[in-house]
Amino acid sequence: MNNLMIAFSVLSFIGLIISLIFNFKLRARLSAQFISDLQREVTEQTDIIIEKNQELTHAFDLMAKAQKNLIETEKMASLGALVVGVAHEINTPVGICITATSYMEEENNELSKMVSDQSLKKKSLENYLERFDQSIKLSLKNLHRIAGIINNFKEVAVDQDVDVFSSIDLKKDIRYMVDEIVLSNQYNQNKINIDLHCDEQWICLCYPGVLIKVLRQLLKNALIHAFDPGANGQVDIVVAKIDNWYQISVQDNGKGMEELEQLKIFDPFYTTKRNQGGIGLGLPIVFNLVTQKLGGSIRCTSVLGQGTCFQIKIPVEGKSVDLT
Repeated sequence: MNNLMIAFSVLSFIGLIISLIFNFKLRARLSAQFISDLQREVTEQTDIIIEKNQELTHAFDLMAKAQKNLIETEKMASLGALVVGVAHEINTPVGICITATSYMEEENNELSKMVSDQSLKKKSLENYLERFDQSIKLSLKNLHRIAGIINNFKEVAVDQDVDVFSSIDLKKDIRYMVDEIVLSNQYNQNKINIDLHCDEQWICLCYPGVLIKVLRQLLKNALIHAFDPGANGQVDIVVAKIDNWYQISVQDNGKGMEELEQLKIFDPFYTTKRNQGGIGLGLPIVFNLVTQKLGGSIRCTSVLGQGTCFQIKIPVEGKSVDLT
């Protein structure tokens, strides 16, 4: 009985061993098959990813080319609009000069004829001199306007500003600029109060001449466009430091602008003073100087009847831009 029990136990143990070995081999075979299938799946997915990557790269190249073409198209469109604007602005004063000159040519011919015929009278000469004086003044006025348009047009290109990359004391130099405008009374701002808010002696590395030029133009813009002649008003220049940026705001409490005007405010030759000597190149020049020469940004916010704010941001450490 004991021998039978021992034999049965041994056979059971051998059977268990055989079962374990069979189970192990089966698992190994299944694992190998699973790994093989997984490798095949990984290979297939890798090929798909590579193919998609190639497609994306191709699409990106196409998009980059399209973007480049779009930028070039926009540049050409902007250049075309700028040239058309210059031609339009210059056309009227040139026409007036031509008309005045042609008129004086006829008057000169008439005067020469009277001199030749010895029929020139004192009254005729006086009338001639009066008309000559009026024509000369008219021509000079329009020639000066043409010169102003061309000079402003040249300033659209920022690389013609000769300035040295150096430090500027914001509080001191902006205050000096404000005092200069106030004392000169260049823009008839007797009833406009201008305040500078700059609590610290902040130093900025930039092109000082360019920065002061930008702020002078923004202040000039506020004094000319924000208030009606003789109106009382307030303009605040606020300097703040936010992280690694200086934020300088020129805020007025004047007439403000409609939304459509705000959208066009940086477009060349857009002005609300077209019939009052405005050309419309001041703010486009400011935009180019801030974004390209100072390495910053500028934005305009305005509410009709509540005033306008121009806000520029420039890096504290500055950005030396080589535009040659």
